[in-house]
Amino acid sequence: MRSAGYDDVVLVEFPVEEVEAVGFVTNEVPRSAREATNQNRYTVSLPNSPNPTAGTLTLVPTADVSEVERSVRRGFRLLVTTGLSVDGVDELPPRVAE
Repeated sequence: MRSAGYDDVVLVEFPVEEVEAVGFVTNEVPRSAREATNQNRYTVSLPNSPNPTAGTLTLVPTADVSEVERSVRRGFRLLVTTGLSVDGVDELPPRVAE
């Protein structure tokens, strides 16, 4: 089981297909949500940019979560700077850098 807190920087399709949003896995969903959907899911926080104190909480199937090799600190920095803090496109996942 994951710990409660911002564990990983992830990409999830949001708000429409083929558009990814930067998010943070905060936990696994409660048992009641898992039983209602019959799927393993994560709670993923999708903060607004450049103000990450607001955003959307989503319950995303684990198979639809793409982990990004980036620290949570750098993930927040990316959001707060509206993408300007990226050192180079080589740091982004291939499908985002294209």
